[in-house]
Amino acid sequence: MVAKKTIGSCFQSWRAFAASVSGEQAYPNQSRGVISPEVQEAIRRSDYKPRHHPGHFGLPIVDLPEQLWASAMKQLSFHELKPLKLGATRLADVLSMRKPPMSAKEMYLKALEVKSSIVDRFKRKAELRGLKWPPEGETDEEQEQRDRMLQRMVTNKLKSIVYNWRPIVFNTEAKCLMYLIARLSPNYAVTLRVLREIKQRVPDFVPTTVFDYGSGLGTLHWVCQSLWPDVVKEMYMVDTSSDMNDLAANLLKNDLGDIPQEVTMRQFLSASSDRQYDLVFSAYSLMECPEAEQRLYVVENLWRKTSNFLIIVENGSKAGHRLILEARDHLLKMTKKSECVENFIFAPCPHELLCPRAESRLPCNFAAPYYPFKFVGTKRDSLCELFSYIVFRKGQGPKESFCSRVVDEPLFRRRHIWCKVCSQRGLIEKLVMTKRQCGSELYRIAKTTTWGDLLPAVPHNIVQAGDEEESNSNRSDES
Repeated sequence: MVAKKTIGSCFQSWRAFAASVSGEQAYPNQSRGVISPEVQEAIRRSDYKPRHHPGHFGLPIVDLPEQLWASAMKQLSFHELKPLKLGATRLADVLSMRKPPMSAKEMYLKALEVKSSIVDRFKRKAELRGLKWPPEGETDEEQEQRDRMLQRMVTNKLKSIVYNWRPIVFNTEAKCLMYLIARLSPNYAVTLRVLREIKQRVPDFVPTTVFDYGSGLGTLHWVCQSLWPDVVKEMYMVDTSSDMNDLAANLLKNDLGDIPQEVTMRQFLSASSDRQYDLVFSAYSLMECPEAEQRLYVVENLWRKTSNFLIIVENGSKAGHRLILEARDHLLKMTKKSECVENFIFAPCPHELLCPRAESRLPCNFAAPYYPFKFVGTKRDSLCELFSYIVFRKGQGPKESFCSRVVDEPLFRRRHIWCKVCSQRGLIEKLVMTKRQCGSELYRIAKTTTWGDLLPAVPHNIVQAGDEEESNSNRSDES
């Protein structure tokens, strides 16, 4: 409950403001919720309590496992902490505001837009003076000089408005340790949140082979050990930084100085698709690709290596959400062309339609509460990491989804609860739940619902439409 209050107080106000300026209605299509018949029956049979329904993934505030924290402190003990902490703070700021580089086509279109606005400004100024622009009768030399001036103005303007993407290279031990201080805790919390949803929804799934692209500090290995102890038989980790791989290996070493025998570390992604893995994972890696073609190549390669689940995670910013949508759309196009393998979106989308927040300024993101990295003698306040993600699964998906994804912190009011959800018809909708109209089961579920949960309910008008179609078909059959 503490984590729930923390998330609400941190994000509710600014997300409401962002929704108001983004074109997304603060209270979109409104309807009362209707509970899933299966969940309602399970609660009545006392299979589980409403607060423990299968769609509730809320975590307490996550802290690092004691063994991982001790290994990290051992690596930090050989260095002076003050400069590392300062560097970690700067690095965290850079990573949180990171955007992908513009493509050559996007840059060209942006340059044309800037040039057009500059030319329009010159024309307006000339008209106010009763003149024309460009001036009549100018010589070739004057025209060339004007073009050079215009080009300089366009270049200077682009430098001020276009994100200057540069690769972040972790080529020293100090840089890797700064990354450890800044990102080990939030990365662990996000990875745990995503994988816990898979374990909770598919309890029979046990990953024996795992592929981690952009493995960084080896966080995925630690989370897998937490959720599926001693189950993973092969963990293939890929990271382009040899220094980062060395640090990840040092974190994994046991008392004898050996890394787990199931772990293999490499610097580059193999193009071979013969080997497939139960779980393929990529976190915060697409942002480091210099162009869109490379990002799509990586996504295709990872999909070929997937035998069950493919997970892609990025920052919870609008830039990160766009990368997730890019991967989502590309995989949907790929899989529609493929007639051999059945697959579907497992999370977070309850549909495969256009994302309702694709054109909104407000990203589709979720929050993972965590405690920052612990230093002896320092007080820690809980924080929330915003992230966007997509999970694809190979195989036959559920025929009908009777769930909606909660995409914002629920609003608790007197005798009723508002939940903003992404529904199975591809819309952001507001479900209003009261005990009288929706029943005690759904109302009790909504009381424990948090941002990111699957709510076992759909808007009432969807059910009405389905009932009407069924009755119409029955009439036609009778006639």
